[in-house]
Amino acid sequence: MKNRNLIILFVAISLLSVSCQQKTDTRTISNETLKDKIAGGWAGKMIGVTYGAPTEFKAKTATF
Repeated sequence: MKNRNLIILFVAISLLSVSCQQKTDTRTISNETLKDKIAGGWAGKMIGVTYGAPTEFKAKTATF
């Protein structure tokens, strides 16, 4: 138990220290690229919903 807590603490401190670093480079993309990425994400989400709908609530044979 004590070992587990130390590992969790170490991981949390590591993640916090990484997130505190400043990034100086700025990325820019064109409006066409942004629209393409948004459309691709939307299409992927709709495909996932379509294929997942028939089996969505069958894991426990009951709705949540």
